[in-house]
Amino acid sequence: MYLSVLNIKLHYDVKGEGFPIVCLHNAGADSTIWQYQLEYFKSNYKTIVLDLPGYGSSDRPMMPYTLEFYTEILDGFLNALQITKCYLLGNCIGASIALNYSKHNPLRIKALALSNICGGVQMMQLKSPMLFFKNRLLPMPVYSFFFQFNRLQWIRKKVINRLFGLQIKQPLFDYLVHLQNHQQHNQSRKCMLKGLNSFDTFSTDFEYRASHLPPAILFWGQHNKVFSSEWAAFIKPRIDIKATYIVENAGHLLMYETPQFYNLKVQQFFEANNNDKTTQQFTVI
Repeated sequence: MYLSVLNIKLHYDVKGEGFPIVCLHNAGADSTIWQYQLEYFKSNYKTIVLDLPGYGSSDRPMMPYTLEFYTEILDGFLNALQITKCYLLGNCIGASIALNYSKHNPLRIKALALSNICGGVQMMQLKSPMLFFKNRLLPMPVYSFFFQFNRLQWIRKKVINRLFGLQIKQPLFDYLVHLQNHQQHNQSRKCMLKGLNSFDTFSTDFEYRASHLPPAILFWGQHNKVFSSEWAAFIKPRIDIKATYIVENAGHLLMYETPQFYNLKVQQFFEANNNDKTTQQFTVI
């Protein structure tokens, strides 16, 4: 299905009926990462997965993909579907978008399930210091040069392999490798890089207390090769997280790598939130 927000065509899928859940994916992927959640939650919820601009079957506008831009897109998307209140699931930039939107619209979001929150250039620098030297972006032609090697199959596989933990998960791995063949894929990567600094707020001195946000839980892949799981301890006290799960063996796509665990914990959190029974904890699984 498609709808238009800010003159940008957005692709999305919906399954089930009931209170809505909206799922926001990470950069470099699309809504396919949520396929297990789409199937699991459809029996009790209206589950919605969205391809963010620049990814999947949505339009790929040539502009910086900033936190503010994506937050505005989410607002328009919810308005277009006449969703006045929902749950948000987010991974990486999707988690950051969910946080930023909820800060400005706390009464519109019932609860948050956040994974691997994106901290922009400062987080990327820790794992890729040569590409993000001294917490700064290099000149864009440098990235364009490296992106040319994406035409090589083994490079594409190496890039996607970083998204997984200790074990590559099929068929998503092959799908994401193929997704990089899209003629506008490198353009989307550059647009994301141009807006990446706007996500740096989640690497600095931000603080979203309970008065700013609906109830939230946090997941992080213990073997995340994109953003280290150590960042969970940094971010946790700044968001008033109700529960934090460091997921063993998983990487950046933990909702796909460990769907049974992820779905169960999210469902329990939703049910507990309905009964106001959420508790603070920090758990290594």
